[in-house]
Amino acid sequence: LSGYGYALGWVGGDYETGRQALEQALTIAQRHEDAGLELQTRWGIMHTALFNGHFEFWQEQLPRAQELVETVNDPLTESGIRYHLGLAHRSSGRHREAFEQYEAALAAATRAQHRERISSVCQLAMRLSSDLGDWDKARAWHERGQEAWADDPGACAGRALLEFEVGEFAEGERYLQRLTESREGSAHESVGSVTAETPIFQLAAVLPHIARVTNTNDRLGVARSAAEAVLEVESIAPAVEVEAKRALAEACAASGEMTAAERLYNEIAQIGRFPGSGGDGWTAVAVGRMDDALTHFEAEIESARRGGYGRPLAWACAGSAEVLADRDEPGDREKALELQDEALAITQELGMRPLTERILARREILRA
Repeated sequence: LSGYGYALGWVGGDYETGRQALEQALTIAQRHEDAGLELQTRWGIMHTALFNGHFEFWQEQLPRAQELVETVNDPLTESGIRYHLGLAHRSSGRHREAFEQYEAALAAATRAQHRERISSVCQLAMRLSSDLGDWDKARAWHERGQEAWADDPGACAGRALLEFEVGEFAEGERYLQRLTESREGSAHESVGSVTAETPIFQLAAVLPHIARVTNTNDRLGVARSAAEAVLEVESIAPAVEVEAKRALAEACAASGEMTAAERLYNEIAQIGRFPGSGGDGWTAVAVGRMDDALTHFEAEIESARRGGYGRPLAWACAGSAEVLADRDEPGDREKALELQDEALAITQELGMRPLTERILARREILRA
C-alpha cells in the first residue's frame, strides 16, 4: 500500500487515491508499532503532498518524521526525510539548519549507496547556496553531486543557471550542452510519465530564466519544444505541470501567440502556486497581466527579504521596477527607482553582472 500510494501520487496522476493508500499503510504501521514502515510511509506522504501542492498536509508530517528518523536505521528513507526537513528550514529562512539537514541527508544517501539521492540532495544545497549568492559554495555542492552522477539533468540545469547569473556565459553554455545531450540520450520521452529529474523538464524549467539573464529570446524555441514534450505525456505531477506551462506560456507570448499564452496562464492559476518556485511575476509580465505581475513580485520580494535570499530578491525588485516604470502612475517612478537601488546593491555585492547591466540600461531610460 505504501509503495502503491507513492507511485500513484508521484507519477501516476492520481494523488487522492494514492493518499488514501498511504494513509491506510500508515494506520497499519502504527497499529503494529512498525517504526520502519511508518517512516517509509511518511516519506511517501511528504513527497507526494509537496509535489502536488498540499503544503499544510506536508508540514503536518514533519514533526513525527523528525522523531522517527533519529531512531530508525534506514539510510535511504532517512536521506529522503532529511531532504524534506532541509526544505522546511529553507522556507523559513533557517539557512544553517537547512545545510545541516542536507549534510546529514548526504551522509545517509552515501551509506545507502544511492547515487540519485546523493545528487538530489547536493542540488538542493547548491540552489540554496545560489539563492544566498554564495557561488563558490554552490559550485562545491555541485562538484560533490557530480561524483555520484556526472550528468544528472537537474544538476546540469542548476549549474548552467548559476554560471549565467554571474556572467560566465561560456561555462553556462557548456552545462546547457550537457543537459541537451542528456535529453537526447534519455528514454523518458517515450514513456508515460515525467518527473523533476527528467531532462526535458529541466530544459523547460531553466531556459526561460536564462533567456531573461541573457536578454534574448532565442532559447525559448527549445524551451517550447521541451515544455510541449512534457505536457504530452500521460502523467505528470502538478509541480512539473506548472513549470512546463509557465515555460510554454512565455514562449507563446514571445512569438505573439497571446491567446495561447493567456490560456496557459489561466490554467497555471487553476493548478495552484508552488511557494518558493519563483517566476510567477515574470510569466504574468510575458502575458500582459501587469497587475498580477506586481502582486506576484511583491510576494516574492517579501518572501526573499524574510529568508535573506539575495538572488531572487534582486530579480523580483528589478521586475517590479520594470512594471512600475511602464505603468507610470503617480508615485510609480519614485518607487521604481527605490526598487532599482535595492536590486543594484544586491547584484553589485553578489557579482550578478548581467542583471546589473539590465537594471542600469532601464534606469537610463527611466531617468530620461
